[in-house]
Amino acid sequence: MKIRNGFVSNSSSSSFTCDVCGNTQSGMDMGSSEAGMFVCENGHTVCESHQIERQKPPTEEMRKVLVEKVDQSPYYKDRPKEREQQLINVKYYTEEEVEEHYDDLVSDRGHCFEECPICMFQKLDQALAFRYLLRKLGKTKGELLEELKGVFQTFPAFKKDILGK
Repeated sequence: MKIRNGFVSNSSSSSFTCDVCGNTQSGMDMGSSEAGMFVCENGHTVCESHQIERQKPPTEEMRKVLVEKVDQSPYYKDRPKEREQQLINVKYYTEEEVEEHYDDLVSDRGHCFEECPICMFQKLDQALAFRYLLRKLGKTKGELLEELKGVFQTFPAFKKDILGK
């Protein structure tokens, strides 16, 4: 049996880079929230300061979502009486209860696309925009590279032309 002296850790470092501003945070065993960031349902990592405030739908829309949740829940599949009772409960929730249950449901889903400035086209996903432009031009990355090689002698010349510096 080996005995280790001193500091022993099974921890690992994590790093998060904001897809909007490029800010990077890293640390040991750190999650995105400890880095001041969130990951939306489409996989964008975004600083919480860029988060779009989610607008709540009207009460009756929230109630419909709660009814759907009960209808689609596997828990109630073999419990029809409990399902019916829960549907009655949802039907008679006060406005505050609807909002509270809706908030719980939405927070369980994590950060949705409506909170992400990239998903809402307030900011650009550069990698996907590049792929879009390649498709619009009808070119592959390789073809674009060959074209750039034909126009510019070096990368610094290309950069100067693009950035104007």
